[in-house]
Amino acid sequence: MVTKAHDKKLPQAVRRLSAILGQYIIMYNQIMECCQQNLQVQKTVWLDDILNAVILRIIELKHQLEKLEGSRFQFLGYGLIEVHHTVYDIEMTEIPKQLTRPKHVQAKLVDIFTRVKEKREEEQIAQETAEEEKDKPVETKHDWWDAEANEETSDKEPVEEENIPETVIDYYHKSWDLYDVWETMDVKERHVDIINLEDAIMQVQLEVLPEVDEHMRKELRKLKLALKNDYERNEEEMPVNLTKRSRRKRAKKTSKSEFNEKLFDMIESLIQQGFVLEYPKKKLEDFIGDSNFGGEDLRSQTLPALPFHFEIRQYWWERCRDVTHGMRKILLVGPDCSGRTNLIYALASINDAVLFQLDPYNVQGGLQSAPFLKRLVNMVVTCAKALQPSVIRIKHVEKLFYSKIPPAEADMNLKIIKYYFITKFMKNISKTDNITVIGTCTEPWLAKTSALLQQFPDVLLMPNNGYSLVVQVLKEWVYRNKVIPADLNVSNLAHSLQGYSFGYIQDALDKFMSADRIIKIAAYGLSPMEVFDFILADKTQTKIDYDKYLNWYNDKTAQGRKEMKHLEEQRQFQAAFEKYVTMKKKKAKSAPSSTTPSYTGL
Repeated sequence: MVTKAHDKKLPQAVRRLSAILGQYIIMYNQIMECCQQNLQVQKTVWLDDILNAVILRIIELKHQLEKLEGSRFQFLGYGLIEVHHTVYDIEMTEIPKQLTRPKHVQAKLVDIFTRVKEKREEEQIAQETAEEEKDKPVETKHDWWDAEANEETSDKEPVEEENIPETVIDYYHKSWDLYDVWETMDVKERHVDIINLEDAIMQVQLEVLPEVDEHMRKELRKLKLALKNDYERNEEEMPVNLTKRSRRKRAKKTSKSEFNEKLFDMIESLIQQGFVLEYPKKKLEDFIGDSNFGGEDLRSQTLPALPFHFEIRQYWWERCRDVTHGMRKILLVGPDCSGRTNLIYALASINDAVLFQLDPYNVQGGLQSAPFLKRLVNMVVTCAKALQPSVIRIKHVEKLFYSKIPPAEADMNLKIIKYYFITKFMKNISKTDNITVIGTCTEPWLAKTSALLQQFPDVLLMPNNGYSLVVQVLKEWVYRNKVIPADLNVSNLAHSLQGYSFGYIQDALDKFMSADRIIKIAAYGLSPMEVFDFILADKTQTKIDYDKYLNWYNDKTAQGRKEMKHLEEQRQFQAAFEKYVTMKKKKAKSAPSSTTPSYTGL
């Protein structure tokens, strides 16, 4: 029996809904596993219906929690403990695929990628060989014995090789094989008589066809006479127009997207120019990181709680599902090497989507012209619609919305690039197209925020690299490199490396393991200070000022302002409630007691 719950406080309601949401997510993972291992095809329809119903319930519960907490990110720790689960049991990494590309189109696309890859390898090999030949020194010999040798060889009589049969046959093949294969008759004119097959067939047809036609007409007259005699014998009336056929109504042809050679040539051209990428297959689990286990406690104390990598994965699962549900526009904000590319690759891999990339830096010099940009945008939109589902990434999107153009980029015609990459591009995509447009920016405060957020209203701020993430990266690094001591103090090193970007830490650790360093570690061991000094020596990278990103997100975006407003309302409500309780206690103390006994009857 289902009854309504009456929660006295907001944390109690959140905890109750979190427990229900966690159970539905576990149910979703179990149904997904059942669908993948199902051997009874007749049950697929019923399993899909159950799966869709569970997905809708999960989305409904998330919206309810968003209304209660004022945030798109949920922390389900305490609610899961009540139902005997942890956050590791509710990892959502897969979606039910609903849209697939035709097999012949997919095969053609793979063939185009392979062909372009082979061309690039051939060009690279040719370039390397040309550079090697260019670097070779020119050998010049001016020795006196070479001159004498040449004189001696010139005095000798030439050997007559014309009489050797093998030489004559080789000479014939070298001279005529090419023409024999190509069937080129220009060089054989007046030497070979050629029969014109088409003319000969036409002459035979002119002779034979009249006789065949006459015989067929005689047979037709005999058949008609025999049919007439049959009708008279049966005393029936013979139909008049036997040869007239009834007109059939032509079925209307359904409009289908045409995959012709012109379209495939456009795709190949975009791949060669770098506007279509062959990306590595990624999973949501590749965006590594733990959950914010203290998020619920912070929110219960009306303090801001930032999502960690686990909460971002849960949110990104919804965006992966939206790829096949019409057009979506997302803005990813964060520093370089913060994991934006991994999220985009995971979204494209899960949906088997084609990844397009528009980068203002790929359009330089004479390419910054209206004819080229118009043709480029039309090609990208046409191919993206034909190859749905598609993902289109616009890199450095903040540069197209500069409030003040820096002097270093004054030579770029950003105005015309913005007109075609944003205005024209967005108008050519309809809401029903299964195309997801993702803009990525590194310095959003340099752009006109109102114009930027008008085009990309859905903003996702990448999480900061905390202690737990750095510890996980260091442990994986130690596990991969067996020469590193297993008892390396990664805890102290992780405290020191907080604030550096996720991708930079991984690259720096890989560069640290040079050949000399490996030998030194095997002989003398390794201390955390050596790794830290190596990273400090790199002056090109500094710690990220994450507060700058956080202030922009809270002040400029609708999602950030909503979260701050909710926290402020909760603080005001809590202060008003405490004031009301104190006033009620004061009134209770100052009121006279009405239960004092009376002794007037004595």
